[in-house]
Order: sequence, then C-alpha cells, then structure tokens
Amino acid sequence: MRSLVHAAFAALFLAYSSVALAKVPAIDVTPFERALSSSVVGKATGAILVAKHGRILWVGSVGDPAKGIVAPSPDAAFDTLSIGKTFTAIAVQRLANDGKIDLHASIRRYLPELPPALEGVTIQSCLDNASGWGPYVNDKGDFDPESEEQLLKDLATAERVKPIGQYAYSNTGFQALGLVVERITGKPFKQAMRDLVFKPAGLTSTDFLGSSSFRHRSVAIGWKDGKTTGSARTWPSTWSLTGAAGIASTVRDLYRLNSTYIAGLGLGIAGRARMLADGASTGRATPGIRDKGITGMTYGSGLYHWQDARGRRIHFHGGDGDFGFHDAMFWREDDSLFIVGLFNSGGPTRGFDRAEFFNAFAAAAEEQP
Repeated sequence: MRSLVHAAFAALFLAYSSVALAKVPAIDVTPFERALSSSVVGKATGAILVAKHGRILWVGSVGDPAKGIVAPSPDAAFDTLSIGKTFTAIAVQRLANDGKIDLHASIRRYLPELPPALEGVTIQSCLDNASGWGPYVNDKGDFDPESEEQLLKDLATAERVKPIGQYAYSNTGFQALGLVVERITGKPFKQAMRDLVFKPAGLTSTDFLGSSSFRHRSVAIGWKDGKTTGSARTWPSTWSLTGAAGIASTVRDLYRLNSTYIAGLGLGIAGRARMLADGASTGRATPGIRDKGITGMTYGSGLYHWQDARGRRIHFHGGDGDFGFHDAMFWREDDSLFIVGLFNSGGPTRGFDRAEFFNAFAAAAEEQP
C-alpha cells in the first residue's frame, strides 16, 4: 500500500513539474546574437548579461580573434571602474538606514580634519557628484600609493570646480565618502564594504583589486593597443582609487547587486527610494550616452537617472579606464530590464557606443516570450 501511495505522489510530482516547466517559455538566443554582432563585435571584447523581470535571459562573451584576444569567460571578474561609486553609495545608504549617518550633514562632522571652508560639503552632495570638487584629488595615477593620511591632506586642498550643489563628476567626493564609511564603521573600508554590501547580496566573485581572492578565480586581462595591460589579480589598490573605483566583479554579481539593492528591497523601501531619486541635474553632460529622447538626466546616490523617449525611468552607471577596460550597467525601472557589459578591450576609440549597446540588447529582450 505504501509503495502505491509513494508511486501516486511521484506521479503527481512529475506531472506538476512538467506543467511548471512548460510554463517557462524558451529563450530565443538569435536576437541576442544579432545584438552582439551589431553593437559589440569588432568594437569591444568582454562579457554581457541581460535579465528582465527577475529572469536571466542571456549571458555571453565575445573576443576578437583577428587581434588575438580570446573571449573571456562569462564568469570572469573585470575591473568595474566607476561602478565602484554605486557600491559606495549603497554602503552609505545602509548606514543611513541604521541612523549612523546623516545624509544632509556636513562631511566635516565625520572628517573633522578637513578645513572649515568645506563645511558646506554634505554627504548627499558627495553622493550626487555635486560637492564642488573636481574629478581627481591629485596628479597621481590610479595605481600610485596613497595613504589615508595623505588623502585627508589632499582633500583639504583639492581643486574646487563648481559651487556646491552643481553637478561635476568627481572621484574625489566618493573617495571622501570611503573615509566616512571607514570612520563610522570603525573598520577598514574594504572590510566594511564586504560586510555592508558584498556579503548581504551574496556577491561571491567580487572584491577589491589585488585581493588574494582572485588568485584562483577567472579574471579578465586588459588589452590596449594590441598589448596586455594586467588585471584585477595583480593591480594594487590604495586610496588613489578607494571609494570611487577599484572593485572587480562579474556580470552575475552585478546582477545580484542590482537585484538586491536597486531593483530589490535590500535597502528597505526608504533606502531604495533614495537610491532611485533624482539628484543634481547634469545639464548637457552625459556619461557617453548619445541617444535621442533622453530627458531629465541627473546624478544621484551613485547612479545616473533619466527618462527615455517613452517616459520610462532608466538608472545607469559605467566607467572608462586607461587600460582597455570599460563598462555599462543599465536598469530600466518600468519593466525591470537589466543589461550589463563588462569589457576588457575597446571603448570609444574603437567605435563602441553605450546607447547602441543598450538599445540593441533591449530590443533583443523585448523579442522574448
């Protein structure tokens, strides 16, 4: 009798499973292959992920055989460049949720070593790239040594290019926020980020440049002018990058980041609303997005925000580096379309266009059942 009951349950389970599987429509990869060919091939090499309504539709990678560049693994870790600002903004919003930071307070409340002349610079103005600071804190390169003590000295005399409240893209403001996160948590910034952002989102392949965690993981090697330029496995990470960049990740981990904190409720309703809120108007400045119909572009809490020609809200960050790496991460709020590309060769000099990339893969996603 028991065996008959078990058999009946097994039959029901198989029948239910078959019905459940039948309800998941098959993905047609052909539109994604067309998008890859039209917007990426011959212009960049790297890895791409497309998802919609919480379902990954396509993951792929592309190389350039003519130039001897092998397609990286779709699961390889890439230098994410200025997407690091989005990571830092998430950490700050988590601290704000816990009442540990006042977004409208002067940055001097947390970094009292800074001079009184910087009293008007707030946490929120740094999050919105509206601190008045210029793009770089000093003349050092990304990989030059920079201690915490030296960064504080440099912030005190850093170039001011705009009045507070006006948009001016600034690594400097996010480096200052990195120091604030460290002060508030009482932990080294990198450990604070792992605890506040990486671990809660389940980011298993994300870490800072030069981390020992990349010794046994697949990493993308940079290419520029036909030569390799290095990778996240060996590049150093000091306060010349920290807070504004210097994080390596994968397309799947960036999807998890978005799903948790931007599309999801990992920051709670209020924290998510702050992340998605408009910030400082960029005027005519765009992050390499030359697309028709864009209106209301702002920068707020580590993301660009705008409306497309159909009035749909889009949130974006990307980055460009000196060693062949560049990237683009889009989330369209209305239909939860997520598109990310991490690239290790190419960029504007090879004709890569972010708007063309996004539009091609968005169209491919819209062809899916």
